[in-house]
Amino acid sequence: TASDNMCSKPPAEAVSSIAVRSAPHLAQQRWAALDDCLDEAWAERLASECRKLEDLGLLQAHRFEFATTEGKRCEYEHPGRSYVDLDCYRVSKKVVEAAPGLAAFAAKSAPELAVALAEQLPELGLRTGGKNGSDVQVKLQLTKGAQGCAPYHYDTSE
Repeated sequence: TASDNMCSKPPAEAVSSIAVRSAPHLAQQRWAALDDCLDEAWAERLASECRKLEDLGLLQAHRFEFATTEGKRCEYEHPGRSYVDLDCYRVSKKVVEAAPGLAAFAAKSAPELAVALAEQLPELGLRTGGKNGSDVQVKLQLTKGAQGCAPYHYDTSE
């Protein structure tokens, strides 16, 4: 089917070259923004699947816990931000069915990028689960409004 073909189609740029292009920026600035990593059709397909996940109510509100200076645990819900887990250990069957391209991207390209970045920037100590990136957590995040964004990033939480 067309969906199967889209899932197997690789990004326009090899993951290793994305890591090579971004490494100097990450090393110096600790962030990088790269244009033209995905071809237009693939990017449009992923965006369409993101909208579908939102329309189906498969995104959940972004919440996190933190401790106050007094040690009290608090929960914060980030306004305008929602997400869904995409990595192979936590992605739901409904999400895979609704967004096969995103699921394929999360299963193959995101772990490959994490491994490539870990090789380019060993000083960051990125944990990837080895050469296949099996421990990489992948989330789709949707932010609306003036809430800011957090593109491909790593969390320090366990």
